[in-house]
Amino acid sequence: MKRLIYLFYFCVLLTAVSWRLASASSDLPELQSVRLHEASGGTDLVFSFNRMVRPATRFSGQENCLTLDFADASIAEQLAEKAFAGRDLKLGWLASLPPRENLVRARLYIQPHCLAAVRYSGENVIVRLTEKTQVKSDENSDDRKLLNPHEDKNSPAVVSLQEAPFRPAVEELASQAGIELRLSGNLPESFSLELEASSPVEALQAIADVCNLRFYREGKVWFMAGV
Repeated sequence: MKRLIYLFYFCVLLTAVSWRLASASSDLPELQSVRLHEASGGTDLVFSFNRMVRPATRFSGQENCLTLDFADASIAEQLAEKAFAGRDLKLGWLASLPPRENLVRARLYIQPHCLAAVRYSGENVIVRLTEKTQVKSDENSDDRKLLNPHEDKNSPAVVSLQEAPFRPAVEELASQAGIELRLSGNLPESFSLELEASSPVEALQAIADVCNLRFYREGKVWFMAGV
């Protein structure tokens, strides 16, 4: 009889714990869908949550791999262990990591001809993959901006550039930052940089540093000048 009583209380306790865990999980922001949109010159990989989550990002240049860790988040059951690929993405996968509770990880292996930027729009996290050759060919185009007008212009960018054309790249970042940038002096034709920046302006400062250029502001106008 005692064994039956103990078994009953154990079942009640197990049910309560399970209910608390399920309840806690339901309070977390949930990754509900992942969509891949391919267009001429680039690809948008859109992670849609029911509430905004800003991931911790890191980039491995050796593997050309971008990792996004969404802490204190959950993932829809149908997305767990999901893999996907596309024209500009060699391989991507999603997982909920068991060693650390409530951590959703996205790992993206990017084609070497692309640069990547992490943007935010509403409750979506957007990884924008853009062909480097397209940036160069669209130098005089009004449609070359990578930043949607409704996105946060101060959101971070994670980029990998190898022998990228200098002027189109910095003008693109200036457009993303919403600043007026004037170039002068002895400027490089191309540059290489692997970067995790908190904003497009910080990315411009990093480019100026690696290219030994002056980057400064006078009033509302920013300048990048060769020494």
